Amino acid sequence: MDAARALLDSLMGAERNAALEDREKLRRKFWDRTVCKHYLCGLCPYELLAQTRSDVGEHKTAAEHDLRCKQEWESLTAEERKEYGYEYDLLEWMEQLVRQCDERIAMSKRRLEEKEEEKPIEKKLSEEEAEKVLQLRAQMDQLIAKAENLGEEGKVEESMQITAQ
Repeated sequence: MDAARALLDSLMGAERNAALEDREKLRRKFWDRTVCKHYLCGLCPYELLAQTRSDVGEHKTAAEHDLRCKQEWESLTAEERKEYGYEYDLLEWMEQLVRQCDERIAMSKRRLEEKEEEKPIEKKLSEEEAEKVLQLRAQMDQLIAKAENLGEEGKVEESMQITAQ
């Protein structure tokens, strides 16, 4: 129910149920505290980053996204918008968010580099050693196959002896 009311408020204005003569007094202006200033500027980080690793949470002041207020804001000239400072505030906040993300990335890279340094250095095998490893694997495979065959034939003790090798 509240979602439907919020949708109607954003589309028709919160004053939609008031008498015609009272609507202008009740109509929200873009400078009201209940209007999201970031949304007016075209980018609301609360909405954009919702349910991401950089989620900034809910609107702190219960600000709403009002389409009429945004249209009113967009009808202003660039100089008039600059006087309010909403775009500058949004820019500062976005730069802060970018710095925080950059710090998290740098921290993750440092942790990754530390883990890389902690890994034991893998020794490269010479051709002789690699060939010996292949021979040992082949012998193990043969012994395992032989032990399985003996086990299937019911010669469990002999199979256990071969497995112990």
